[in-house]
Amino acid sequence: MATMAKQPAASVIPSEQQVLDTVRSLLPWLREMDAESERQGRCPEDVAARLKAEGLFNILKPKAWGGWEMSIQTALEAVRLMASASPSIAWVAALMVIHNWEIALVDPRVAEEIWGPQPDALISSSYAPFGKAEKVDGGYIVNGAWAWSSGCDLCDWVVVGVMFPADNSFGAEQKVMIVPRTDYAIDQASWQMAGMQGSGSKTVVIKDAFVPEWRVHNVMESFEGHNPGNATFDAPIYKVPFGALFAWSLATLCIGMAEGAIDLYVGAMRKRRHAYDGKPVALDPHTQLKLGEAVAMANAALATQQKDLADMMAYIHRDGAIPKSARIAYKSNAAFAARMATDALTKVVKAAGGSAFALSNQLQRMFRDIHTGSNHAFINPDRGASNHGAFLLTDEIHDFVI
Repeated sequence: MATMAKQPAASVIPSEQQVLDTVRSLLPWLREMDAESERQGRCPEDVAARLKAEGLFNILKPKAWGGWEMSIQTALEAVRLMASASPSIAWVAALMVIHNWEIALVDPRVAEEIWGPQPDALISSSYAPFGKAEKVDGGYIVNGAWAWSSGCDLCDWVVVGVMFPADNSFGAEQKVMIVPRTDYAIDQASWQMAGMQGSGSKTVVIKDAFVPEWRVHNVMESFEGHNPGNATFDAPIYKVPFGALFAWSLATLCIGMAEGAIDLYVGAMRKRRHAYDGKPVALDPHTQLKLGEAVAMANAALATQQKDLADMMAYIHRDGAIPKSARIAYKSNAAFAARMATDALTKVVKAAGGSAFALSNQLQRMFRDIHTGSNHAFINPDRGASNHGAFLLTDEIHDFVI
């Protein structure tokens, strides 16, 4: 693969506003499909097919391979809207979008191998270093079982993480291995969860798979801002650090869940009357207080996201890169925003009373989903704040995935 045989650019690229309008038009249907995704324990095939047909996985995909190369802001706005209707489906969609973006960071031969024969191929991931890789001539032999691979049933490739000892300040370095569907199995019984069940984040199992060197990405390259794909895929969006984008993608999903729950709460409280005196619940100061607090928290989380995204692009357009000091802050901010969103959703669910936990009430599923999703290690607010505080006080960096 000495040359890159690019696919023709997408014949018609919609405007970013058209993309968001398309997402908004899908929300009632996605809300209806939310319970079905939980029942199936995965994103339903017809939902994935519809999202693919609408081109929504193309938002951050390179134009050279039929993508749209739109703004990070539009990508996260799209998944935030989807999360307000179906957290699990939005979670899968967000990761499909991010992985299509991620391929632009690695050796360009990877894009050719993935999208050359199959232009609409999708990629799942499990970045945590659950498995092992042995260095051999020309690449690695990979073995292991990687949990938490969201949407893997829909995908043709997977990105898995492996940790190696290294002579650096961290004493280690992480590499991700990009593996085709022919080289791994999916443990279909591995995803039994109280929340985010519809994401189908199952375990992928790899046994003695050979991964060539050029299909391996050293995360330290991203840490230092020298991704091998940047010379070929040079749009500003591909200069956004992986850690910052991944953290804000997960946090934005949480913000969308909170906004969706707030909308459900408002709709229910407008119609409800107190059982004992028959008065409208909408006139209850307690109800009003909890709603106002929740809205303020969700708005604050979103405002932080919008500020960070604007700052990222300003750095890139002005300086060509984002300093590590800002990247540490972005990851901490994202984790704290996810906590605020989780607290906002919890506030309205608790104020909604026992009926919020009826199985027919989407509020209880959103409650379970956000408490599961916000527990993702990448947006742990305590770790994020600790790492940021350590840097501010000592100039030490304790996290290389920023």
